[in-house]
Amino acid sequence: MFYYYYMYMYMFNILMNYTLLIFIMMMFFSVIMGLNSNSMLFFWISIEINSMSFLPLMLFLNKNFNDSFIKYFLIQSASSSMLLFFSLLSMMFMSPEIMVYLFMILAILMKMGMFPFHYWYLNVLVNLSWLNYLILSIIQKILPFYFLNNVILMMSASKCFKNMKFFLYFIIIMSSIISISLINSTTSIKMLFALSSLNHMTWMLLSMLTSMKIWVFYFSIYAFILISLIYSLMKLKIEFINELYILSNFNYIFKMIMTLFLIGLMSFPPLIGFFMKMFNMYMLTKYNMFCMVYILLLMSMIMFFYYLKLLLPCMMFFNMNMKNNFYMKINLIKFYYFLIMNLMIFMFIYWLLNL
Repeated sequence: MFYYYYMYMYMFNILMNYTLLIFIMMMFFSVIMGLNSNSMLFFWISIEINSMSFLPLMLFLNKNFNDSFIKYFLIQSASSSMLLFFSLLSMMFMSPEIMVYLFMILAILMKMGMFPFHYWYLNVLVNLSWLNYLILSIIQKILPFYFLNNVILMMSASKCFKNMKFFLYFIIIMSSIISISLINSTTSIKMLFALSSLNHMTWMLLSMLTSMKIWVFYFSIYAFILISLIYSLMKLKIEFINELYILSNFNYIFKMIMTLFLIGLMSFPPLIGFFMKMFNMYMLTKYNMFCMVYILLLMSMIMFFYYLKLLLPCMMFFNMNMKNNFYMKINLIKFYYFLIMNLMIFMFIYWLLNL
């Protein structure tokens, strides 16, 4: 009897792994299909496939059962229906009114989790596993940002573009302020990264108003830094700030790599995260957005203080006795990988900006 039970569980796990692999492939396929679609209808279909393929991952890759996937499903369904309705409405008229563009932008903001729809995004992220957290923070942001860029290009030829631009400025400022106001009392690393993601989305949205090329550059670097950090935290099974002191049991090189990744996320020179914001500010000042740059820099400096909550435990308990560390089994491949990837990304950025 036990033999059949174990065989059943073994086959169930194999089948589940293959099923999840199919959904992961569907997710990446939907992103590729959406980026290459010329029709709003096909783009909406790709967004729906992308959202529906993420739901099983939320359900089966979470250790604890919660209502996160239900909240995500309801929010995505409401925003998708609103997006489809107003997209078809914009295709029916040669010059859509400002309200059509307004509701299309609000539907996209609801999908991304920006102000004023940020509460569901923060609540869902905190209750996800690290792998689902990574997917929702990075992969699920590609298509909504790309669709928002198409809406901005459509609005640029209409008379309402100036008014909608000021509306987007208001959304950017409020999202940045919200990310700072909610971070004060948090002890969860997931909540801190979620508010950091909300803050970085303001930079991405502002860069999209100037150049899609700068958005690709910013998003690529942010994704690389976040993947590296979350991979380390996922392996260590760390979710709260007070658990970071477990790093005192690790060797010097590992703690130094964690520190470098955090400093990169803080956009501190001379790491690649600094160039991420430096090129963005360079393009924004070319378009005379000095006030927006000042506000976002001010909020980033306040956010910088709260990053120190993560940075200080990584910097403490450094064993400076290099003679003992020399004889430890240190995996230097990860450190070399970090340095080479920084160099390659910087070369890619230089090539991208000179196209």
